[in-house]
Amino acid sequence: MNKREIMKKAVALAKTMVGDWVARMALALKTVWVEVKKMGEKVLPALKGTEKQVAWANDIRNKLIPIVEKNVDMFIAKLENAEFFE
Repeated sequence: MNKREIMKKAVALAKTMVGDWVARMALALKTVWVEVKKMGEKVLPALKGTEKQVAWANDIRNKLIPIVEKNVDMFIAKLENAEFFE
């Protein structure tokens, strides 16, 4: 599921809720992201190139994916605490 599909699903879910739009959208996005995370292991596209290029790209992936996931979790936590809306 790509970001566009996630947003479409979140907007559709938020439209079924009652209350402030920002709060509904935040809750809908959180709900959809939980579903996406439960879908399992992330499928990354196959890499093309020389053996050295593929090894280098895999090394970068293995180092950066945990960092990005940590930042996404921090962002979601800030949304839950409404730190962005103050």
